Amino acid sequence: MKQFFATLIILFTISSNVHAQPGTGRIYGVVKDTALGVLMESATVIIYKPDSSVAMFKITDKEGRYDMTGLPLQAKYELAVSFAGYKDVRLPFTMSAAVKKMDTIYLQVKNSDEVIVTSISPIRMNGDTLEINPAAFKMSNDAVAEDLLNKVPGVVIWADGSITMNGKPIPKVLVDGKPFLGSADHRVATQNLPKNIIDKIQLYNEVDMSTEASRLQMTDAQAPKDSLLTMDIRLKADKKNGFFGKYGAGYGTDKRYTGDIALQFYNKQSTLAVGGGANNINAEIAGLNDIQRESTFRNNYATFRSRSNFGRNGINRVISPGIQFTHSFSKSENERRSNRITGSYDYDNNAGNSNTQRYQERYYDVGDQIINSFDDNNSQSERHVVRMNYNKSLDYNKRFIINATGTTNNSFAESANGSVINTRDGIAVSDRNGNSQTDASSKSFNTSFNYTNFDSDNPLKAIDVNASFSRNENTSDRKENTLYNFYKVTGTETTLINRHSIKQTGSTSFNSALNYNGLKRLLLGRFNFFGIDISTSHNISYQKNDDDNKVFDIDASQKENSNQNLTYNETIATFQYVPTLALNKNFNKWSSRKSSFYSFRTAVNKQFIEEENISSRSNRNLNRTFSFLRFNAGANYSRQVTDRYRLNGNLNYENGYGYPSINQIVPVVDSANLYSLYKGGLNLINSKNHNLNGNLSFATNSPKKPSQFSVNINGSFSNVSNPFADSTLNLRDTTKDSNGLDSAYLNGKQVRYTVNGVRRYNSNVGYSTSFSRKIKGNQIQIQYNGNINMGMSPSYIDNISTIINTTNFTQSLRFNYFYKTVLITGIGATTGANNSRQTGYKNSRFNTRTFSGEFNVTVNVNKNTSVSSNLTYSKNNGIVKPITIWNSNASYRFMKSKQAEVKFTATDILKQFKNISYVANDFGVTSSVSNGLQQYFMFTLSYFPRKFGGGEGNSNRRAGGNNARPAVPAGAPVQGGRVIRRG
Repeated sequence: MKQFFATLIILFTISSNVHAQPGTGRIYGVVKDTALGVLMESATVIIYKPDSSVAMFKITDKEGRYDMTGLPLQAKYELAVSFAGYKDVRLPFTMSAAVKKMDTIYLQVKNSDEVIVTSISPIRMNGDTLEINPAAFKMSNDAVAEDLLNKVPGVVIWADGSITMNGKPIPKVLVDGKPFLGSADHRVATQNLPKNIIDKIQLYNEVDMSTEASRLQMTDAQAPKDSLLTMDIRLKADKKNGFFGKYGAGYGTDKRYTGDIALQFYNKQSTLAVGGGANNINAEIAGLNDIQRESTFRNNYATFRSRSNFGRNGINRVISPGIQFTHSFSKSENERRSNRITGSYDYDNNAGNSNTQRYQERYYDVGDQIINSFDDNNSQSERHVVRMNYNKSLDYNKRFIINATGTTNNSFAESANGSVINTRDGIAVSDRNGNSQTDASSKSFNTSFNYTNFDSDNPLKAIDVNASFSRNENTSDRKENTLYNFYKVTGTETTLINRHSIKQTGSTSFNSALNYNGLKRLLLGRFNFFGIDISTSHNISYQKNDDDNKVFDIDASQKENSNQNLTYNETIATFQYVPTLALNKNFNKWSSRKSSFYSFRTAVNKQFIEEENISSRSNRNLNRTFSFLRFNAGANYSRQVTDRYRLNGNLNYENGYGYPSINQIVPVVDSANLYSLYKGGLNLINSKNHNLNGNLSFATNSPKKPSQFSVNINGSFSNVSNPFADSTLNLRDTTKDSNGLDSAYLNGKQVRYTVNGVRRYNSNVGYSTSFSRKIKGNQIQIQYNGNINMGMSPSYIDNISTIINTTNFTQSLRFNYFYKTVLITGIGATTGANNSRQTGYKNSRFNTRTFSGEFNVTVNVNKNTSVSSNLTYSKNNGIVKPITIWNSNASYRFMKSKQAEVKFTATDILKQFKNISYVANDFGVTSSVSNGLQQYFMFTLSYFPRKFGGGEGNSNRRAGGNNARPAVPAGAPVQGGRVIRRG
């Protein structure tokens, strides 16, 4: 590992040398109107290099000032100033000093009858909107939107996919005012759409309705709202329809294969996406959206696509096609005003084989045991999913949404398993061998709707309604055969269990919630009540579960005889009603430069529960009622300093109760697993829990600095009184030894009960920090995160009260370096420790420690050729030899438009992979070895079909026509001279 950390130090040194910028200077000045001498706010100031490319740009502030740094000394430039309705001014200059003050620049109003020939301005302010003109950037014909954005000064596309503009995040990217292809991932648009079909790219501020400060202040037109920067890619009038996608197929050694297809069609109002994938390289497919993300035309930051998952057990084959469509009923739709329907269908067909060998050490007072076991599983499943969504909204406070999902699933699994239990001296205690076959099917339907109506002029209408309904049906047909042998001094006790079980279950549930925020106005009229808001909510839920079990014991003649103990049917119905009364108080402090928001809330509710259980087993007929008084409180704080930083924090407390389930009180005891018989609990009482959680986040937001820094800390603590705990009895056999004396040994059988403990607690602290810096074409990212978890849980082992204390500690550090889009390197390390300590039963301690490291490098030799390599290292204190996995690939783009790609992939080049794990539990430690993917080599050929425009080329383009953003609503709040939109 010395080499690993030496490499990390070298990369830090290289990056420091690359990013050093000796000999740079600062330029500043003022822009005024010629006629009146008025200071020109929002004028565009651009500095061009001698080759006419943009070096940097700035928008003048309220005093007409601009200020730019980082220009190399003695270099020649041209400064261009523009403003709508004024003649452009262009001034050549040389950066001859470290600080250069330009003379005041005066802009002259254009005459209505004169014709002025000017060059295309790459960036300008149009009202409150910053507009980027793609025509001003000379790029190759195959360039996409992401390539264009990389050329725009101030815009940074970071390696994790996030986008910032002058240090401010851009969380939302739209195409013609809508999410492109219904996807929330902007890369589907930015990595597919060609630069030459884009008319303009607009950047403007919107109210961030995800923050509590915005949601609770909508009635106060003067209150500042946290705003987010939104990017809207406006397509040319004749390019608003088209299609693009990918076809790919690969075959390799060891009969490994992969294939994928993705096609996306779009026009002004509708989109259609079809695609699918199939492979046997353990590459998981998470649906059509995952396929779209992995099939983009150009991804400048990718190291591997559809990478094999070496951590997955077994060899798995997956086939997963899907289709998705969206249709907007309004041509001028945007995120604030929408009338859209979305539908999709996904199909999954999975098959897998896995076999696992386990070695477990158990520590007991009367003698330790060694357990060797195996599992061999074969499975196949088929799933169909249909989804539908309808969304109509006037703005964020007037919205109607309805969702529906239908799913069917069929599966078959067969397994063979067994285990042998020996004493530490190698004496056999017992063994088990079994096999099973299971046919299962299920179908489900879920639907939900949400209606939100909030009118700041009439709080009495402030209502929010949610409701959902679901129905699930499951059938399982299982045959199992298990033979147990328990070895005694007097002989062998043998038990054979041969069964056929048919289980049918169904569940119906209904949930609804009514939130009313107009209670204060309804009760108190216009009385302010010290600025405290009063609201109420009412939650009603009903759930009905049906369970029908038929169990047959199979005798020696293969005749099936009904098992009367396990054959039963029952229905459990649960009704719950929770009324809540909440109080909320907000405080604001704001100015043109900074704002602070404080919120305090408290709520009390009463939880009423009625449960009725009707069963053919008389001991499970049970009616119960509960009522719990619950309380919660919280505080929020946010502070934003314009062009500097944003700080957010919250703290919340809530209490609750738990009650034992019917299966904990009177379980149906199934003796199929003699090694672990669960017999429920007696005289259980309700548990009570207290939960506390908080979060604190800080992020810089400075356009004057080419870096970003963020830190996030979150923590939680839960304390449970009278928790439900396990009580385990290890059964013993008593025999006579050679001297005629009594002797006892553990036979491997365990009987488990549920009891009430005294106390259980769990605490968790998670933290992460990220530093990103970009200078010229170079980019550095450092990410560090960690998690500390501590807990205590009670249990009983052989009637001895035992407290189990656990501590988990995980830390991760990653360093990424990017030189333009030519060189991409990354190095990371993760370490973890898990400590478990018992007090009461043998006072045992179990520890596991892990360390893993990863190094990856991608060299884009040119826009057509790329070579990538990935090296991972893992070490565990339970594994004798560390494991190193080396994967690599090389790709080449060809054809005139670079629409074809050939790729060679080499996996596990060192041939070291072993799927090994080492974990600790309450009784000891377990090592597992499973089969998995092995070394293979593969060639893949891909083709990217693309066509944009056609059929609408003669459409007339009026000023502000299809490319204009929606008009600003009357009364929209204005902040800092800019209109802030709520949508």
